[in-house]
Amino acid sequence: MKAFGSSGFLLGLVLGFLITTGFFYLSNYTSVFGRLGNNTSVSIDAVASAPSTTATNPTKELQARSLGDAAKRVPIRKPGDGKVKPVAPTDPAGPIVKPPQFIPGQEFPQRNPPQQSGPKTTETESKAAVSVFDWKSISGSAIHFNGTEKEKLREQCRLKYGHRTYLPEKLKRLPPMLYTFPGAGNTWCRLLIEYSTGIYTGSVYDDASLLGPLPGEFKCNWQVSAVKVHPHTHHFSELHSGSFGSDNNKCNKGNVRRFERVIIVLRDPFDSIWSEFQRRITQSHVSGIRQDRFNWPRWQANAASLSHAYFDMWEIEHMGIERQLKPQDILYIRYEDLRNKKTRVEAMRKIAVFLRFPADVPDERLECAFVLADNRQAHRSVDESMMTKDLAYRREIACRMWSLFGNYAAKHNYKPWNNYDCTGFPKIPRINVGPQGEYDRKWVRPGQKLIDFRSNVTEQQRSQEEQNVMEGLREERERHRREKFGIGHAKPPPKQRPNKRGPNRRGDKINNLMAKIQEHQAEVDKVHNA
Repeated sequence: MKAFGSSGFLLGLVLGFLITTGFFYLSNYTSVFGRLGNNTSVSIDAVASAPSTTATNPTKELQARSLGDAAKRVPIRKPGDGKVKPVAPTDPAGPIVKPPQFIPGQEFPQRNPPQQSGPKTTETESKAAVSVFDWKSISGSAIHFNGTEKEKLREQCRLKYGHRTYLPEKLKRLPPMLYTFPGAGNTWCRLLIEYSTGIYTGSVYDDASLLGPLPGEFKCNWQVSAVKVHPHTHHFSELHSGSFGSDNNKCNKGNVRRFERVIIVLRDPFDSIWSEFQRRITQSHVSGIRQDRFNWPRWQANAASLSHAYFDMWEIEHMGIERQLKPQDILYIRYEDLRNKKTRVEAMRKIAVFLRFPADVPDERLECAFVLADNRQAHRSVDESMMTKDLAYRREIACRMWSLFGNYAAKHNYKPWNNYDCTGFPKIPRINVGPQGEYDRKWVRPGQKLIDFRSNVTEQQRSQEEQNVMEGLREERERHRREKFGIGHAKPPPKQRPNKRGPNRRGDKINNLMAKIQEHQAEVDKVHNA
């Protein structure tokens, strides 16, 4: 009985504590709920009484409410204004609401302004430099600049339109993709977009060699104006469905999980393929290939491989884009129209308008974009010792390529190389090459010859060309060794193999035993001599 009485007393204490605690939390919950209800009703009344720009469109209002708490209309109050004005909801797939007095590249402060060395330029000097700007000298094709005038013009453009930054985080905007074949002038087009809009561009890749001219190369988020993508690495079906990948998964981290709008930059397929082949061989966007070290079989194999990649881009990717996207969400731009001084301004204006920037961008800014985009790191320089596409595209090669993709290229007003008559030529076969365009005897079956479509080349000439290629490869390897190990080392020093088993204990034992034998023999000799 005593045990039962003590346990009942403890049970009563526990029940009393639980009942008291429950009443305490219930009272606090009802008070907090009442306060939340009062505040919510006030904010809803304020929003309902405030003038709204989307009140006349119930469909957009329902879309804004369906976006969740982040997209609800939150009332804000401006200084000196007694009225409460709602913030318009942002819809990445719909039209972008332009911020008040939105001037690309001017109203957004630069996050990390570059530190200029030397004497600072005053505001008066800057305005004076801009005031002497003469646009007749830019748009006029008959005027030729010398070095000093061109540098002066570039400096004036830099002072007025050289500022670039990112879009603010609050302006949630899904960027379109810049969908171009390799070698179609993607780097140059990105520079044009950045200087025309004042907003950086991003990429799904992490190309460290482009960080100099394009600081947004490692970005893929809502703060860039466009995102670079190549069709031979990313299929449109994956880009549109959201199953694509990016370097370091940066697009997924930046909330860019799919693309709904696209800018397609087209270039003459022969120019694009030649440019991409040079990039594969030199591993650079600006270097060329020596003429005396030109590898003809490797070039023809890469021409065949890239021709089929170009055909697949038109046959699969572009057809998929036109089927799944609306016409107003697709913009085709010809690279040649951007190079032509008569059509480049209007072509650049189409890109700016497609990126949701004001249509009244001044011609002055667009012309300056072409001046500033003339970057040494974005163009390939070729001298007399370098191989040119005029020499590389022989009729036997160019006509086989045209027989493959000519039907699609002709739709965009492209013609066969050098206006060759390609009637009767077969399609160039599909040939597999390495990631950097590798193609030699290791890539063909035993006993099979390397591909060569040239008909007027003898076996002796082919043998001499192969010797020149091998000599060039040896020179390239020696150059890499000198750069890595210094001028005095033609070959790398021999590597010392580490002993995975630790010190050589067996050798140490033998050495110690031999030393003891020698000591014993010396003692024996002393005894005999004594």
